[in-house]
Amino acid sequence: MSYFHDQSADDQFPKTEVQFFNLIKKYVNIVFDVGARDDIDYIKNSYDASRQFYLFEPVPEFVSNCQKQIENLEPSEDISNEIFLNPFGIGSENGVMDYYPNTQSFVFRTHGTNSVSAGLSFPIKTLDEYCQENKVNNIDFLKIDIEGMEIDVLNGGKNIIQNNTKIIQFEYGLCILDRQIDPDHLVGWFDKDKFDLFFQGDPKHPYYEKTKKLLTPLTEEVYQDVKKDMIGGAGCNLVAIRKEISNEIYNSSLEQ
Repeated sequence: MSYFHDQSADDQFPKTEVQFFNLIKKYVNIVFDVGARDDIDYIKNSYDASRQFYLFEPVPEFVSNCQKQIENLEPSEDISNEIFLNPFGIGSENGVMDYYPNTQSFVFRTHGTNSVSAGLSFPIKTLDEYCQENKVNNIDFLKIDIEGMEIDVLNGGKNIIQNNTKIIQFEYGLCILDRQIDPDHLVGWFDKDKFDLFFQGDPKHPYYEKTKKLLTPLTEEVYQDVKKDMIGGAGCNLVAIRKEISNEIYNSSLEQ
């Protein structure tokens, strides 16, 4: 499928996430959006080069909305973006999980909000198995936004992520506590010899006022502040970037 950039996308997606994608996209050919919902803004901001987009969204309503938006994009002769819309979730193992629509999560939430059972369940696959089945050998940008299932995606995609993924953006929020996971274990999942970690700036987040930067290196001091804010209810995105390109991306972010 070939599509062009739709400027209206920038108003529908968190501004800093669009800024970050625009910052890194020269390094990116293959995008995995886990928890896409009905946002296709990465696709709408991919007008500089052709890419492959793998979207994962288990909720039929969101899948349908995504498909309609994709079909309504105007064609372009210059850009040919391949789009694979997958109607299932990504987790630590293959199977089926209960889904709570009021919190848009597979996690039963009790911190900050309360999940309500609606008798829904959806299929789950692992990232490693999906990549093996579909002959995907590397991921350039992996975005994980699935309300508490972040560590499940990481564990189920350990091979592709640790060995052949350049950049990972993931949520760091109260859902971690709903899972009874030590927040340090999520951040500590990444091999520090392979990845550098950063706080992704968001003007709505308390820590942003201290730096007002798109990326801030996740030093121990920064992490403790961010963790305290998270426990207080202020979630954020963290980013893991391969050491080979992390300095270049960070230095470019300072020019934003």
